[in-house]
Amino acid sequence: MNRSAFWPKGPEPWYTTYRRHRPARPARSDGPRANAASTTYSRHAWPFQNPKSKSQNPKSRPAFTLVELLVTITIITMLAGLVLGGLRMARTAAREMKTKSTIAKLDEIIMRMYAGYEHRRVPIDTSGMDPNAAARERLDALRDTIQMEMPDSLSDLELTEGPRSGIARPALHRGYAALGNPTDEASAVCLYRIVSMAHPRELQHFSTNEIGTAGGFPVFVDGWDNPIRFIRWPWRFEESDIQGSVPDPATDSFDPRLTRPLVYSAGADGQPGINASTGAPDDNSRHDNIHNHRMEIR
Repeated sequence: MNRSAFWPKGPEPWYTTYRRHRPARPARSDGPRANAASTTYSRHAWPFQNPKSKSQNPKSRPAFTLVELLVTITIITMLAGLVLGGLRMARTAAREMKTKSTIAKLDEIIMRMYAGYEHRRVPIDTSGMDPNAAARERLDALRDTIQMEMPDSLSDLELTEGPRSGIARPALHRGYAALGNPTDEASAVCLYRIVSMAHPRELQHFSTNEIGTAGGFPVFVDGWDNPIRFIRWPWRFEESDIQGSVPDPATDSFDPRLTRPLVYSAGADGQPGINASTGAPDDNSRHDNIHNHRMEIR
């Protein structure tokens, strides 16, 4: 009986096709099973696929050459350098902005206090004195008051009376001295004491990362955690946008419109490069100081 007459015509099953086209076994030369293991077939092999084909051999996979590997490493190194450089610049810019913000707040407090001395009363008696002598006496007493209420050095904290007029120490100066004398970063310690004791309410405008310590005493710090320093009469400071060449306030008349207190940070290099008493440059190199005498901070 012809079964094709009753069986629908169509494509042959895959196993029939695979059985028909599978590779022939090699000839047996030394016995019925001599070369039985020379050719193996996977039971998971796909039709028409030779298990021994080159595409299935792991040893035939292409590999990187040394030149390609070096080029890849070079490109990755360059990209990493660009990314790290950008992060470093962004971090430096953020620290500068933080420092400028802190100095701007300190500038407002110090300048407001300093301007108040222009009409400040001093505890002296000038009755019966010559007008010129009386003016001179008042000027000396005013300088002493400023020096004791706005100290910027250890010697200012150690004063027992006005060095020019002999006036008694004001209560604010006695409060500064009661906290102890710093041996390191005296101007930064003085700046913090001026703000915290003369204007205690202003401390609420400073965050915790703007206040640090130096020698065991609290100080204001910049973006690099270095103390922010203070000079009361920077009469020789040359990088000022608000102060020109002024006379020495210790020997000439006091005028708050000429000499302005300097609040400054040493910047990223940590080297201020200026004299801590007068603001005069200590060397000829250029430093990245951040200070309140720049118009961009005011």
